[in-house]
Order: sequence, then C-alpha cells, then structure tokens
Amino acid sequence: LSGQPSQIGASRTKPGTISAAIIGYYYDQSFLALAPSTQRSLRGILERFRAEHGDKRIALLQRQHIITLLRSKKRFAARDWLKAIRALMKYAIEIGLRADNPATDVKLPNQKTDGYHSWTDAEIEQFEAHHGPSTKARLALNLLLYTGQRRGDVIRMGRQHIRDGVVHVRQQKTGIKLAIPIHATLAAIIAETPTDHLTLLTTKTGKPFSAAGFGNWFRDRCN
Repeated sequence: LSGQPSQIGASRTKPGTISAAIIGYYYDQSFLALAPSTQRSLRGILERFRAEHGDKRIALLQRQHIITLLRSKKRFAARDWLKAIRALMKYAIEIGLRADNPATDVKLPNQKTDGYHSWTDAEIEQFEAHHGPSTKARLALNLLLYTGQRRGDVIRMGRQHIRDGVVHVRQQKTGIKLAIPIHATLAAIIAETPTDHLTLLTTKTGKPFSAAGFGNWFRDRCN
C-alpha cells in the first residue's frame, strides 16, 4: 500500500541486524544501478557474510572486526570482500543504522603475490600443440587471445555479433561498446565452428557457458 516493494526474507529477519541490512541493500538504488555481473559478485560475498554473521547487530560491527576478517582471506578475495562491506556500511549509514563506516581506511593485508601469470609465446604454442585447430579449447583460446576480452564477454559472442570482419561487443561489466577487428587466425577457426548455436562457445549439451563454468572448463584444458 505504501508503494514500496516487498523485500523477500524481510519478515523472517530482525530489524537492525546485518541480515536485515543486506536484504535492504539489495533493493536500494545504489545496488540496483550496478551491472548484473557486479550484482552477482556482491551477492555472493554478502550472502556468505550473512550466513556467518547475519544475526548480529550491524551497529556493533567495529573496525577491528573488519581487520580480523580480512586477515583470513587471500589478497584478491580480501579486496572484493572489503569493497562489498564498505558499500553495505555506506547503505547502513544512509538509512540510519550506523553513524560511521567501520570499513573506511581499512587497508588490505600486506600479502606477497606475483599477481596473475601472463602466458608466454612458448606456453601458447604448447597449448595449441595439444588442442588442434578444430577443437573447442583452441576456439576458446583464440577468442580470449585475439579479442582481449573478459571470459564473461567471450562466452556471449556469437556469429550475430560479427559484421564485415568485426566483432561487436558490449562489455557486460562496463557497458562499453567495442568493435574489434577479427584476426585472420581467429576468423579461420570460427569458420570451422558449427553454426547451430547462438554462442560460439557452448557446453557439451549445447547450452551457453556461465562465466564460472567456462573458467573451470578452460582451466581443466590447461592441465
């Protein structure tokens, strides 16, 4: 009657708890304005946080709690977790559940890392020697290599996106439109790919990959 959407799970959640704040955040414009892929990532982080601490009062969460929780996570996971908690606490301030953001100015743990390894030419040649030109693994490698796009964008590419030797992509994360000339090597492999699906890359059952599913599948082909 008030014109506000009914929040799923709100009736089973105590007001003022972390769980209640997370549910409310999902319906807030600051969350809804995010890209779908970013929403999914945030939901994954916040739902795990909710499962462990949802019944606690959000007003009692202190900076030291944030620091302690960060120390139990690997560097890249810690970075994403901290971003999610900062966004949640900002929302909590806006609706009057907190007066401050305990995640502000919290630094990531100083963990040594070499970052992500970029394949060398020798490693690419080794992969190509194992997976022939007509294989799905070779198609996946060439899509990644010659378009330079994220896996979430590569798995959505299909022939309908290719016009006059250019693949047209709207990046899922940023919303930016790109027109990428197709390399001759990639064009040759696409020409050998079956044409009965909307996406170039599909699972064994012919369905589109999810980003996580593709990542696991491709990683297995690298071992």
